[in-house]
Amino acid sequence: MPHRIAPLAITAYTATCAAGRGCAQIAHALATRTSGLRRNDFSSATLPCWIGRVDGLDDAPLPDEFLRFDARNQRLAWLGLQQDDFLAHARAARERYGPDRVALVVGTSTSSIGETEAAYRSLDADGRFDAPHSASTAPA
Repeated sequence: MPHRIAPLAITAYTATCAAGRGCAQIAHALATRTSGLRRNDFSSATLPCWIGRVDGLDDAPLPDEFLRFDARNQRLAWLGLQQDDFLAHARAARERYGPDRVALVVGTSTSSIGETEAAYRSLDADGRFDAPHSASTAPA
């Protein structure tokens, strides 16, 4: 006999990407066939390609209590959580159902690509990664 899985209720969601912040902007981008891609303007690398960059991410700092975690990836996650009143919905669900019955699923992209590039630029002679780097100290 197959195991029956109870339905899972999704009560709030949002998305943030290069095409927009929040469901309304992304729906508009889809409706108008606007991709959000732009020519590579990420660093001094002259790779002729297209990238997806969330506008304003570099100017969207984390709250003071999270500054020790400051990086593009964390900024993107935090910015995404601010859209569509998502945090208020998540907090309300936690209060209503209890913290053991609420899940938050977050997926991010390569918003930390600067960290990856800095690490690959500093491979040792054996092709191994050196000590951790910070994108803020990596060449732009």
